[in-house]
Amino acid sequence: PNMVDQSFEALKLAGLPIQHIRREKYVSSR
Repeated sequence: PNMVDQSFEALKLAGLPIQHIRREKYVSSR
Protein backbone atom coordinates (compact mmCIF):
# COMPACT_ATOMS: atom_id res chain seq x y z
CA PRO A 1 0.00 0.00 0.00
CA ASN A 2 2.80 2.44 0.83
CA MET A 3 4.42 1.83 -2.55
CA VAL A 4 1.12 2.57 -4.28
CA ASP A 5 0.79 5.81 -2.32
CA GLN A 6 4.31 6.86 -3.33
CA SER A 7 3.57 6.10 -6.98
CA PHE A 8 0.32 8.04 -6.68
CA GLU A 9 2.16 11.05 -5.27
CA ALA A 10 4.86 10.80 -7.95
CA LEU A 11 2.33 10.67 -10.78
CA LYS A 12 0.31 13.46 -9.18
CA LEU A 13 3.42 15.66 -9.05
CA ALA A 14 4.15 14.70 -12.65
CA GLY A 15 0.89 16.46 -13.58
CA LEU A 16 -1.15 13.48 -14.75
CA PRO A 17 -4.95 13.50 -14.37
CA ILE A 18 -5.93 12.46 -10.85
CA GLN A 19 -8.91 10.46 -12.12
CA HIS A 20 -6.64 8.31 -14.29
CA ILE A 21 -4.25 7.76 -11.38
CA ARG A 22 -7.11 6.79 -9.06
CA ARG A 23 -8.35 4.33 -11.68
CA GLU A 24 -4.94 2.64 -11.83
CA LYS A 25 -4.74 2.71 -8.04
CA TYR A 26 -8.04 0.84 -7.74
CA VAL A 27 -6.98 -1.65 -10.41
CA SER A 28 -3.70 -2.26 -8.60
CA SER A 29 -5.58 -2.76 -5.32
CA ARG A 30 -7.60 -5.55 -6.92
